[in-house]
Order: sequence, then structure tokens, then C-alpha cells
Amino acid sequence: MLETAFWQFLKSHKRVCMVFGAALGARLILFFVFMYLQGISVFWDGAQDIRTYGTLAKNIVQFGSFISQNGVTPESWFTPGYPAFLAFFWYLWGSWIPVVLLQIILASVSAVLVYCIGREYFSEKVGFAAGILFALEPTSVFLSAFLWSETVFLFLLLLFILFFLRYMTAVDAVELKRNAVLAGVFLASATYIRQITFLMPIACGVFLAALFVLMRGSVTKRHIVPFFLFLLVSVGFVAPWMGRNKMIFDSWSLAAGSSMVVYFFDALPFAYYRNADSKLAYLVGAEDVEEPAGYVWPRSQSGVFNDETGVGLYYEDLIIERTKAIIFEHPFEYAVFHGISGFGGLLFQDTWRAILRRGGFVLEGRGFTEAVLHGDIKKIHDWFSGGGALWFGVGIAGHIFFTAVSIAMIVGGVLLAVSGNRNKQIAALFLMFLFLYFALITGPASYRDRYRYPVFPAMVLLAAAGWQYGLDRMRAKTKAENKIKIPV
Repeated sequence: MLETAFWQFLKSHKRVCMVFGAALGARLILFFVFMYLQGISVFWDGAQDIRTYGTLAKNIVQFGSFISQNGVTPESWFTPGYPAFLAFFWYLWGSWIPVVLLQIILASVSAVLVYCIGREYFSEKVGFAAGILFALEPTSVFLSAFLWSETVFLFLLLLFILFFLRYMTAVDAVELKRNAVLAGVFLASATYIRQITFLMPIACGVFLAALFVLMRGSVTKRHIVPFFLFLLVSVGFVAPWMGRNKMIFDSWSLAAGSSMVVYFFDALPFAYYRNADSKLAYLVGAEDVEEPAGYVWPRSQSGVFNDETGVGLYYEDLIIERTKAIIFEHPFEYAVFHGISGFGGLLFQDTWRAILRRGGFVLEGRGFTEAVLHGDIKKIHDWFSGGGALWFGVGIAGHIFFTAVSIAMIVGGVLLAVSGNRNKQIAALFLMFLFLYFALITGPASYRDRYRYPVFPAMVLLAAAGWQYGLDRMRAKTKAENKIKIPV
């Protein structure tokens, strides 16, 4: 009986199982390869941020509150969501292995969510193509097993996207309110994991206002009350943490990292850009620029502006004032720079800068180039057997994959803009809005693979939907032409 039900489920949900299986299989393969080459501890000890999350989680278990790495002062650099998630597993098992395995499963479910969004708002083929693209995208596969927050964050973000789209397209009043509340719950949960979405509720309001103007009838009076419910939930759920930071650090920010992303990672490159002999050469990564004179920045590497000291939010006003001084000194030039470095950087520029950066670090910094030139077989062998080739290959593949999807997304977005289906247009516009939001917030820092991660589902959905729509139009045109041909 159970066996029959199992096979019936597989038969009726064939594409769901294929997307989930592809995602799970790719992640398990990379998991076992990394574990074989570098040991299982690489997943929770392989980078500074990973170790930081682990320390914060252990402090939650030990002290019962969100204490910084120094074990004394309250934490202000990170939001508490992901450390609390890790703390739950550490408290139960005293091991990170269950978290690693759960994240692999969550990432595979995320691929299914991409499929479901594509199927619901575009077509079965679009959902399947987008789900497979996401399932096999190298950066997504790579990040899943490591104790970075992106996997859990993206899972919650996809649930927000699904229910917000349902809110925008629902007809029944009860469904409108239910979907709006659920969208708010998942957005607030995602914000507790990564504060990058802390402006999303306001941005969603702007998006709906624009939609009201551009597409008459897409946003009506029936959307107003549910949207206020969405605002109440999405903002209200994170308000207690903002209140905590106000009482302790005299700052309403969710965490010091939010200001770093919005201001520091944008204003600092702008200061370097202003100092470059060739601004074009700097933008394409072909010129090394000296640090601008007169700008002294608190950097996390210095031990002054990081969570080890427990004073992150105390320096927030300092960094904001310094960044504002640079931005407001040349506001028009800054706007142009942000457009280029944000959108262009996210799509293309930082991809190739990252390839050069990764190549310089792995090939030069690890001595691989020198080993090849001197015929040092042992060092070359150690580089491959120690996982160096794998780190390099996965990173490069991710950047190339991202560039290809970027091109497909641009073409697909243009094609979708001229489609006549209202729900498809609303879904496409919302996905474009998500891309623009994350490009504005993270574009200048997008050379880091994982900072691009949140925007990828929107990109694969737009790429798959646009191309499918284009192919359907070409087939319809060919069919029409064949019908009117007069046989000889």
C-alpha cells in the first residue's frame, strides 16, 4: 500500500521530484567531495564568517542571550536569526552536522519553490527550467552545506515572494489578507536572518504605487487593508529588535552590518573611483588605486569596527557621517557611479573582477602559478588533492553561469514586458523589482559570490519565462506562415 502510494506520488509529481533530486544530488556530490578533500570541519570552520556564526550560536546557548564574540558585550554586528537557528541545533546535539544536512535539504526545497513560482505564474515548462537552473547553479550548490546564512535566508525569501505574488493576484478577500500576512511573516523572518531586506516593506509600497499608475486595475482598494496587515507584520516582528538596539546602543538599526552594506561598500569604492587616473579602467578592474587621502575608515580587519569588540553600532554614526560627506560632495557623479557599479557590477563588471580576484588569490597567493613555472609536481598535486582546484573551479563556474543567466534575463525581461497576460506581467514586474532592489543594495559588494545569491531566483525565473514566451511566439508565427503558404 505504502509502496504503491509512493510510486503514484512520484508519477504525479514527476517534475517536482526531478528538480528536488537534481538539487539534492548536486549538493550531496559536492558535500562528499569537499569532505573527502578537506575534512568535514571545513563546512563550519572554512571561513571567518562561518566561525563567527558558530561562536555567536554557542554564546546564545552558554549565556542565554545574544552576546558578541568577546563573550562580554551584547552583539550588534549581526541580526540574531541565523545564530539562534544554529544555537537550537547546538543545544540539542552539540554538533553542526545536523545543520549542514538540513541546509542541503532546505536548498533543495528552495529549488522546488522556484519551480512552483514559475509554474504558478508562467507555465510548467518555465517553472521546470528555472528550478533546474537554480538547482545546478554552482554558487547555490557550493553555499548549501556551509554555515553561511544565505541558504536559510533564501528559503524564507522565496516563501515571501510566493505569498506576496499570491496577495497581488488573489481575488477572494480572505485569501488577500491571508497571503499578505504570510508574506509579512516570511519577510520578517528573512530579515532576522539577513538585514538586507530591512527596507523591503517600504520598497514594496513604492512598487504597488508604481503598479497602480502603470497598470490600471492591477492594484485596487481591496489591496489596501491587506497591505497594511503586511506592513504591520513585516515591520512589527522586527521592531522589538530595533527597540533592543535603541536601548543598548542608542541606534534604531537592526545591526551595524546594514549600514556597512548600504553605505560603506558603496561610498568607499566611490572615494577610490574619484581618486583614479582612469575612471573607466577602475570600473573594469584594470587599475589599482591608492587609498584616497584624507579618508580614514574604520575597517573590520583593524579590530576597531567589528563584533569582536562588541562596539559595532557605537561606530555607526561615524561611518554614516563619513560616507555622507563623500556622497553629498558629488551627488550627481555618485548617482552615476552607483548606477554603473550597482547594476552593471551585479550583472557583469564584478563578475570578471571576481574571476581575476579569485585567480590572483588561488593561483598566485597559493603559489600554484609558481609551482607550474618551476615544475613543482608535488605542489601541483597538493593543490588538486587539497581542494584548491575545486574551490577555484566552483567559483569560476558560478561567475560564468551568473553572466549567462544575466544575459538571458535581460532578453527575457524585454520579451515579458510585451506579453498580454496580466498575472504574468505582474509577476515579471515584481521579479524585476526584486532584482533592482538587491542590485541597489548589494551591487557595489557583489564581487562576493554569496552577496549575489538573493537575486538569483528572480533572474532564472525571468530568463526562463522570457525565453519560453519568445519561443512560443516564434512557433506561433511559423505555424501561421505555414498555414498561409499555397502548395505548389
